[in-house]
Formats: sequence, structure tokens, C-alpha cells
Amino acid sequence: MRKPIFMITMLIILIFLTTIFNDALYEERERVRIDMEMAYFPNGVFLKQAVMGYDMVAADVVWLKAIQYYGGHKLGDKLFIWLDHIFGIITDLDPQFINAYVFGSLVISEDARKPELAIKLLKKGIAHNPDSWRLYFEAGFIYYLILKEYDLSIQYFTLASERPDVPPEVSKMCRRWAAFSAKKSSDFSTSLELWQEIYQSATDDYTRDIAERSISFLLIDINMSYLTGHVRRFYEMRGRYPKTVSELSLAQPITDPLQGFYLINPETGEVFSSIKQNENIRQIVGKITRLAHEFRKDRKIFPKSVSEMKEEGILPHNLEIPYGTSFVYNSETGTARPITAVSP
Repeated sequence: MRKPIFMITMLIILIFLTTIFNDALYEERERVRIDMEMAYFPNGVFLKQAVMGYDMVAADVVWLKAIQYYGGHKLGDKLFIWLDHIFGIITDLDPQFINAYVFGSLVISEDARKPELAIKLLKKGIAHNPDSWRLYFEAGFIYYLILKEYDLSIQYFTLASERPDVPPEVSKMCRRWAAFSAKKSSDFSTSLELWQEIYQSATDDYTRDIAERSISFLLIDINMSYLTGHVRRFYEMRGRYPKTVSELSLAQPITDPLQGFYLINPETGEVFSSIKQNENIRQIVGKITRLAHEFRKDRKIFPKSVSEMKEEGILPHNLEIPYGTSFVYNSETGTARPITAVSP
């Protein structure tokens, strides 16, 4: 008798969640549908009451929706506006869902570029699962590599090494990273080593993909540092900065791990990566889109321009625009489109 009731409840949950999505998104323009889909998903407290005790079942359903949301944006616009919202829902429904905390914190910090919210999610997980070494390790990782708050990374790596569920070899690794944190530096070589260990210990393709990409970005940083040194020497010899990388006449050409190219600002000598520029552009587009839609929630209309968003104080006046890039804002859809005028 229990099984039919379970199946019926599961069906009701699926219909309920699907209806919420379909109804909420029906009125949204197709162009911004993906960006806004999570904005109308109810919070975990509401869902917990609605699913009649089948919290873990509902958490699994929302987990699948999270993977679908993440995968869709990963292959598309790479804007992850609602990641923290949906992983908050999952962990409200199932506070012991360790993988949701671990994976959620990784994609929120790396893809959504919101490390503070990733830490908030992990602290929530630690409060519910104080013996899980993985949660402490992920917090130490974010504090060390992204936020560069080394005292806190020492604290969390050490706590991870002392958890009752930590394997002996992992405990040694955590103590080693606590020692690295004590040096208060995260140079390229140690950062590469940490990401390589994350890659090698990954148990799912998503984590492995993030680690592999982060390794590529570190290699890009190494290339940029190398080029910056050559640009400085060029200036010392010529009294001006080079206009392109080819002017440096390098003994060996630079190989970009992600098939991008490198730019030099001839006025300042600053070196840029096309790959990192594109990432920054996506982040700015996502920020403008998110803030424009938040504005619309309050005012029932999108802001007329980016200037209005700055005047209203919802967008920083000193917003850093990537080199050689400008943005065209559409006040009808609340979205921005980048225009790039640089090439290798």
C-alpha cells in the first residue's frame, strides 16, 4: 500500500514543480527565458510544507532541475544567476545532501563567481553535518584559492583533517594545504597543485570539468605573466609599448590552453587574455540582466539605460569594462549585448 501512495505523491510533486516552472515562465520573453527561470521557483521552506513529508524525494527532483539548469547555461550563455537560489532550495529540503553542498559551492564560486555565497552554503552544510570533512575542505579551498583569506583557510583545512570520516591520505593532504595557507601565498605552482588534486580526486564529471577548466585558466595566467615581463623589457628598449604580441618577437610562440589569443593595450602595456575577457564580459552581461530584472520587480518596468541604473545606485559608477569592449542595452528586454572592437 505504501508504494502506490509513494508513486502518487512523487507524481504530484513532479506535476507541481513542472506547473510552477511552466506557469511562471509563460509570460517571460523567449530571449530572457533561461536567465529568469529560477527567479520564480519557490523557496525550500514553502516546498517542504507542500511535499507532505517527501522532502528527500523533492530534493532529488530539484537536484535534477539544478543539473539541467547548470548544463543548459554551461553550454549556452554561461550566466548562472540563480545557482545559489536553487542549491539553497535543495539543502532546505534535504539538509544532509552532502553532494549538493559540495557541488553547489564549487559551481557558485567558480561559475557564478560568488564565493561569499558559496561559503554561506557550506557553513549551512557544516551546521547540519558537522562531521563531514568534505564541507570543511571545500570552505578551506575557497578561502585559500579565491578569497585569499589565509587564516580562515588554515582553520578549515585543519578542521577537515580532524573529521571522523576523513580518510588518512586525505587528512595528510588537508594538513599540507593548511601549511601552504600558513605561508599566506597562493602562487601559480601551489594553485595548480591544488586544482590537480581536486581533478584527480573528483568523483563526477562536473567537478572534473571545473577543475580542468581552472587548470587551463591558471596556465593562461602564467602566459600573461610571461608576456608582461616581455612587454616591460620591450618598453625599456623602445620607449613605447608593443601594439600586438607579434611585435615582441618571442623565441617560441605562446600556446593558449583554450585556443584563445592575447592582447596588449598599447597605451598602458597591460596584457589581456581573450578567454578571460569573454568571461568578464559574460559576468557583466549577467549582472546588468539580473539588476535590470530586479529593478523591474520593484518598478514594473525595466530601466531605460545603464546610466539610469548607475544613477539609481543599483550598478556601480566605476563598473570596470573589459578592454576594447562596449555594451548596448535593450530597455525592452532588460538585457545587454557586448560589442568588441579588438583582435589579435
